[in-house]
Amino acid sequence: MTTIVKILTGHTSPETAFLIEDYPYGRKVRTQKRVWIEEKPKKGFRLMEQTKNPTTGLWNKPAAGNYYAFGMAMFLDEKGYVQHVAVGEYSRDADIVSFIRTFGITPALKAVALAKVKYHWSVANAHEAGVNPWTVNGVHQPLLESDIEENKEKLALWTEIGKDVGVLKK
Repeated sequence: MTTIVKILTGHTSPETAFLIEDYPYGRKVRTQKRVWIEEKPKKGFRLMEQTKNPTTGLWNKPAAGNYYAFGMAMFLDEKGYVQHVAVGEYSRDADIVSFIRTFGITPALKAVALAKVKYHWSVANAHEAGVNPWTVNGVHQPLLESDIEENKEKLALWTEIGKDVGVLKK
C-alpha cells in the first residue's frame, strides 16, 4: 500500500508541471522530468510525462497516459516518488469513494454520485413495491437477498457521499 505524503495540485500544463530535477536518462545520465495532469472536455483526465534531452537541452515529446473520465490526482509517496491515481467508468464503487474522500470531488464525480444515489434508490423502491427491477429477455428476474442487502449498503454509502459533496441535502 502506497502512503500519500503530499498531494500535488495545480500541475495542469507543461508550464505548471511538477518538476523532477534528478531523473535517470539511460544507464548513466541524469536529466529533468516534468509531470502534469491534462484534462480535456468529453475525454477526461490523463497523466502526461516529459523528459529533457540532456544532450540538446530540449524537451522530448510528451508521453500521454490513458484517459479516465471521472478524475485523476498526483501525489508524492513515502519515497518521494510521484504517483497518480485515477477513477473512471470502470472503477469500483469503493475506489471512487476512496478517491473522493482523499482528493475531493470533480464535476464529473458530482454527477456520478447523484446518478449512483438515483440508481440504488430506484432499485430499492422497485423491490419494496414488489417489482423486480431487472429483466432478461423480457422476463423479470427475482432479486436475491444478497442483492437487496448490497443495494441497501450502496444506497446508504452513496447517500452519505452525496451529502458530503453537496449533491444531496444534509
